[in-house]
Amino acid sequence: MGINLNLKIDVKFNKMVGLQLHLIRHAKTEKISQTGSDFDRALLPKGIKQANALATFLENKQNFEILLCSSAKRTQETKNILSEKLIFHSIKDFPELYLASQFEILQLICEQQDVKVIWIVGHNEGISDLASYLTGNNIHMKTCAYVCLTPTIDQWSHLTANSCLVSDLFRPEIDA
Repeated sequence: MGINLNLKIDVKFNKMVGLQLHLIRHAKTEKISQTGSDFDRALLPKGIKQANALATFLENKQNFEILLCSSAKRTQETKNILSEKLIFHSIKDFPELYLASQFEILQLICEQQDVKVIWIVGHNEGISDLASYLTGNNIHMKTCAYVCLTPTIDQWSHLTANSCLVSDLFRPEIDA
């Protein structure tokens, strides 16, 4: 099941509130890495095309304040492709984002005190579970899916269930 494209996107609200949370699931990967480790799984050619298409879609976004990324190979490769076209003010890699649960990701977000716009490149099921938890909608993010959430609160530390609206979503459709 993919992102529910019938979700209401509130563009007016998006312009009123300063905080934004951009969630990205890594692009399509090989099933088994050369080392046999899940952590080392690399992007497939389809995944590289997906990440490039996503970067092109995101080029018109205005604020690339901070990007938080899992240190797994597939998220790093996705991040590197995105950052070729998008200029982030700060990029931080977090080993603890590797296969993190929604609450582990939420804790990391809440620790970001001095930023208004957070971008995260992560993994399922945590990234989908977080989007679902924060919006109250069932959001399952396939590879290279993107969702922008606009919180109805004014501090990351107040982020909780049903505290965000979906303001944008996208997933590049790439043939293998």
